[in-house]
Amino acid sequence: KEAENQLRAAHQELEARVEIRTLELAKANKDIRASEEKYRNILENMDEAYFEIDLKGNMKFWNDSTRHIGGFSQSELMNMNYRQYTSPETAKMMSAIFNNIYKTGERGSLYDFELIRKDRSTRNMELSVNLMRNSEGEAIGFRCIARDITERKRAEDALHQSEEKYRLIAE
Repeated sequence: KEAENQLRAAHQELEARVEIRTLELAKANKDIRASEEKYRNILENMDEAYFEIDLKGNMKFWNDSTRHIGGFSQSELMNMNYRQYTSPETAKMMSAIFNNIYKTGERGSLYDFELIRKDRSTRNMELSVNLMRNSEGEAIGFRCIARDITERKRAEDALHQSEEKYRLIAE
């Protein structure tokens, strides 16, 4: 009888532990969903292009701003290589930056390069790149944030032209 009571008490204690653990897991899942929603909202609402590419430079993930800036559809972006939306000179610069980031693990940037849109028009861009690693620490690709600086570049060019014009008038 005593052994039966001990077994019943142990069973009740185990059920209580399972219930507590179940509640903890439910809270953790809720927290994870809230965190995922937060970051999804950030990516969806930012003006900058956010995208991830593999070690060969092929698109694997992107936000809507990436599509809008380049004018490409979801299916066109899938596995698109950066060499397809940049000039050969820009592609060489990007390759050098990606190689350096791969070797050093340090963040890299590229300022004022031209992105070639689907309609063949161009946009001036700034790019910031970080190395992505898997859970074993192996490099698997790059996280990129690109900002469209076309309007700023045009304003700077107009200012320089205006300054040059007034300098010539003053002379």
